[in-house]
Amino acid sequence: MITAIVDAALKPLASAVGFPIDTIKFILCILLSYPLGAVFRRIPTASGRHAWSVLVGASMILLCYGFWGLFHFLAGPLFVFALINVLPSKYAPTIGFAVMMGYLSCLHIHRMVTDYMGYSMDVTSAVMVTTIKVSSFACNVRDGKLLSTPDLLTPYWRKYAIHSIPTVFEFLSYLLFFPTFLAGPAFHFSTYKQFAEGTLYKDVTYNPEGKEPSPTLAALSAFGQAIVSVAIHVVLGKYFPSKPLFIQGGMSAYNIISRLIYLHLCLIGVRCQYYFAWKLSEGAGILSGMGFEGYNASGQPIFDNLCNVYIGKVEFAGSVRDLTIYWNYATGEWLKNYVYTRQAESIQARVPTWAMYLTNIVSAFWHGFYPGYYFAFAKASFEIDIYRQLRARFRPLFTKKEGATEFGVYPAKHLYDFAGWLLQSLAFNFGLAFFVGLSFSHALVFLSNYYYIPLVAPFVLYGIVSIFPAKTKRE
Repeated sequence: MITAIVDAALKPLASAVGFPIDTIKFILCILLSYPLGAVFRRIPTASGRHAWSVLVGASMILLCYGFWGLFHFLAGPLFVFALINVLPSKYAPTIGFAVMMGYLSCLHIHRMVTDYMGYSMDVTSAVMVTTIKVSSFACNVRDGKLLSTPDLLTPYWRKYAIHSIPTVFEFLSYLLFFPTFLAGPAFHFSTYKQFAEGTLYKDVTYNPEGKEPSPTLAALSAFGQAIVSVAIHVVLGKYFPSKPLFIQGGMSAYNIISRLIYLHLCLIGVRCQYYFAWKLSEGAGILSGMGFEGYNASGQPIFDNLCNVYIGKVEFAGSVRDLTIYWNYATGEWLKNYVYTRQAESIQARVPTWAMYLTNIVSAFWHGFYPGYYFAFAKASFEIDIYRQLRARFRPLFTKKEGATEFGVYPAKHLYDFAGWLLQSLAFNFGLAFFVGLSFSHALVFLSNYYYIPLVAPFVLYGIVSIFPAKTKRE
């Protein structure tokens, strides 16, 4: 009933701006998170903050997705929470991943059946964020039981280990923290608990009083980046739409260089819609006080605690490795610390090569079941492996000390950096195109329109790097 009333009220606005109602509600909830997050920061008690988070978060889920949306958002996490409370902690990581990935997979399949190739927004995107939170939470519970044997834990795992299982009220507050639960990023329960209790900043250097600086300017900066991103998305989407990429002969009017330039500009526009959602959410989180993480060496405050993308570092990344770090940052941290590194036999052992492929498979399942995701992540795994070998063989040739400038950089290093940017841009654009196309048929058409370069080029590069001996040990 309430959802129908809200939809009717927002229909004129949706028609005026040309956005679907579900998108309008999504943006509206994040915008409301700015003043409501400012209220959260001023609530003096932890119990009051938890209550505010649960009340506002649940209301936003009901507004956006209705009763069944709230049910699907909470069902998996509460089931995991109940099992963790009654079963031995050693099973917690398996329970967390199995239940949340299984539940999320069911939602992805339902979405494909009811809205195949559609872009309507439902609770699935929020459950994706919650899957990261709950699976990490389950691992942190297990890590908390191993604190007496530190040689079994990395410093990262020790930092976020949970010493005692929280109350269900605290857990719900963590799940429903409204500035970021719709678009991310996810964060650790221990961080949120300290933040809600007002103890997160007590030991920060240059800040003995434990008071965080005003977040207003940092929040406005994130908000400004979001507005610029959506403007770029609208403009580039108009002049460089993605539709021709997936139509047979849709790029026939362009030569190969022009096709590559078109693809780059088109997918900058696509990326900007992610930048918009992430930065808009980040700004709300910063204004709530959660974004502050301390001070740099110069004593300047840093508000990167909820940063999910470093736009400049993504667009000008010098390698595939750097790109994977700074794009969808929180998700990358989750995959690295709760999937990839946990495949090693011990914290002293090297992570096996196959763990990288497993990590990308998990990432693909997390995104859904469209073939485009699996094209993209299989390609990414192979290309990251190639990058490592390229770096080992060629980087030493451009960083040797002989002939270095007064800045300590060998002049030809700039060529190496440009080549690295060019290769990662091509790799990222080709992979993201599969994401946008989604279906198997679209992937084939895209490959045809680009002379199968996205498929052939990685194998050619692999053949080249196999010829040259490595100059340094592989990372």
